[in-house]
Amino acid sequence: MELSQTQQEFLEKRRKLVRSWPAIGLMLLIGMVATLLWLWLQQPMLINPFEVVDRLESGSIENSTVTLMAVMLPLVFLVCFVLLMIVVIFAYAAFANEKKHLAIIDILTSRQ
Repeated sequence: MELSQTQQEFLEKRRKLVRSWPAIGLMLLIGMVATLLWLWLQQPMLINPFEVVDRLESGSIENSTVTLMAVMLPLVFLVCFVLLMIVVIFAYAAFANEKKHLAIIDILTSRQ
């Protein structure tokens, strides 16, 4: 089976993407972990539920609505980061499949 020039160019673009994904994915994961650490240290009210509880107990946060928001915000923030990490992990799986498909195409095109 002979591939057209357009098809070969498409496959080469996909190969470049597959080859670059491990580095890009790793940078994304490192960036997310760094952001979590920065938030934990610099903005604990956004990410650290224990800090929120300590401030509630000390009385520096008032009003029942603010209390509910203060307790829920760190949990929501953590769930968002977990979801982002899951997306990146799924992307790793998708790119692994892409790599397999490209290898199959290479095998099939080299037989002709």
